[in-house]
Amino acid sequence: CLLYPDRRVQYDAALVLGSALPSAAFAGDTQVVPLLASAVRAGNQSFAAVVATTEEDRNRVAGMLKSAGFRVVASGGDFYELEAEINRGNGVDLVIVQESVPNAVETVGRVRAFGRTGATPVLLVSDAVDGIRLDREFAEDRATVSWDGSGNDAQFGSTIERLMKVASGGRMTEVDAMTYTRNALQTLAVIARADGAVYKINDAEPALLEAMGTISGGMRLLVADVVALIGTDRAQRALMDAAIASSNASEQIALLDRAAANARSFGSRVETRQSEALRRLIAANAGAGGNAGIADAAGRLYGSLDLPTDEAVSLITGG
Repeated sequence: CLLYPDRRVQYDAALVLGSALPSAAFAGDTQVVPLLASAVRAGNQSFAAVVATTEEDRNRVAGMLKSAGFRVVASGGDFYELEAEINRGNGVDLVIVQESVPNAVETVGRVRAFGRTGATPVLLVSDAVDGIRLDREFAEDRATVSWDGSGNDAQFGSTIERLMKVASGGRMTEVDAMTYTRNALQTLAVIARADGAVYKINDAEPALLEAMGTISGGMRLLVADVVALIGTDRAQRALMDAAIASSNASEQIALLDRAAANARSFGSRVETRQSEALRRLIAANAGAGGNAGIADAAGRLYGSLDLPTDEAVSLITGG
């Protein structure tokens, strides 16, 4: 289930396995946390990989994929070159192949042999004549179809939609994505607090830090809740940067408090530029002209970082 082409099935399996908090390792255990983090980062985005002989073909296909709402995460002239990038992203939703018939057949074999794309939908871009040969070659594989490359963007998009509906249940909806994001964050928080021997919350860090920069509103604070439970330099510094940069007062206070919680749990890991920015934030919000809530939250964070407390008091009181 963790490798099934429908991401909803993958996420459901990861949620169940993650919540179970097993005490012993099992096959596929290293995929659970990255998949949960991917649910947060990806939202309802769709990801694709492109294999094409020429750079011109790759660029054309990438442009059509963008128009169809896909993000190209790996592109090259040989599928082997793309495997590492596909692995880092926990798979893709679609693979596009534009090569001669013999090479395309070989590439599909490689796609099917690779764990992350074993059942992923594959679209073969060809001319009408080669398309007949390719459809005959893959008649028993409903997840692989050809498309006449002389068609337009609309035809390309409708072919992809039909392929993905048949092969993987269709693309993720926005409602689906929001539900999975919230559930994945709750499960990741459980995993982080449990600090067990099987799952490592640090495996979620890259995707969560990316999400911190792209998600907004209340969901961003849910991401910050989990990041606050990760004891790394990057996690604490990302929280600090987000808190300092926030232009919304209530969000800024919440992010300052999450950064403070991280510092209390794991010690100070901030850079000099960040502690200086924090001093400026305290000074800017001290007194009648500032925001007392921000000043207090910034002061709490300042104290959590083992910086001189008397200086923070002086900044807040103007003494």
